[in-house]
Amino acid sequence: MDNNLVYHYCSTEVFLKILSGRKLRISDIRRSNDSEEIKFLFEKYLEEKKAEGEKAYLAVKGCDFIFREALKQETVFALSFSDKRDLLSQWRGYAPDGGVAIGFDRNELKSWAEKIISLGETAKFKNVEYYKKDDKRLKEILKKFNDPFLCNNYKNILKVAPLIKLDGFKEESEWRIYFNGFTFSEGQPLPLVNYENGQIEEECELGKNGKVKFFYSIPFSADMIEEILISPKGGISVEDMKGAIACFWEDLGKNVAAGKTEINVSELSYR
Repeated sequence: MDNNLVYHYCSTEVFLKILSGRKLRISDIRRSNDSEEIKFLFEKYLEEKKAEGEKAYLAVKGCDFIFREALKQETVFALSFSDKRDLLSQWRGYAPDGGVAIGFDRNELKSWAEKIISLGETAKFKNVEYYKKDDKRLKEILKKFNDPFLCNNYKNILKVAPLIKLDGFKEESEWRIYFNGFTFSEGQPLPLVNYENGQIEEECELGKNGKVKFFYSIPFSADMIEEILISPKGGISVEDMKGAIACFWEDLGKNVAAGKTEINVSELSYR
């Protein structure tokens, strides 16, 4: 397959929702599988400021409170991909009982992201970088946030934080489409995102873990999909997958029939 592809791993249930809705869900990053999402860089920033001595103590304490309150309102919404085509840890994490990895062309995803507008800026599509907690490169990044009033650095940190994760996640080799946005707030109108001159409202649902998930569902083209890889525990044949696709999404079914979108099966196996 084309090595310019990135893959979105998901369960069969989620895949059927994507097929029937012709939409991709971009979710509040704070509800991801990494509990330190976004917070890691903020905490590292405050840690560095504390190291400057007693004069910084009170400023850091107040800034910590403001950061935490701000993140309850303005956050980051993201959709994740991996540039690893058939990765066992991804199957186990996102499709343990069967699912697929949807292969997208990176250039197509970048163009799609640029049509999504939130808070006056287009969504970004970039690869994640991985750092150990004591990585010297982090100090170089943090030096850029040099407003003397510490809390003023919030906006700039939030722009960088989605692309920085701890080294333990390195195997995921992650790419992200992401944008800043607001979550639901009592007494305020629903936040909106613009896509191709239309407005997309924020949605929410109760997840299986008991937490409320906030997200935007953005339409996309069947032409963006170049491969559908069935998981080791797929439980579905290639022919049945073709039939399901033809039933749920005619355009994608035509691409499969014409050979523009391949359907393959994982070469891995696991219990």
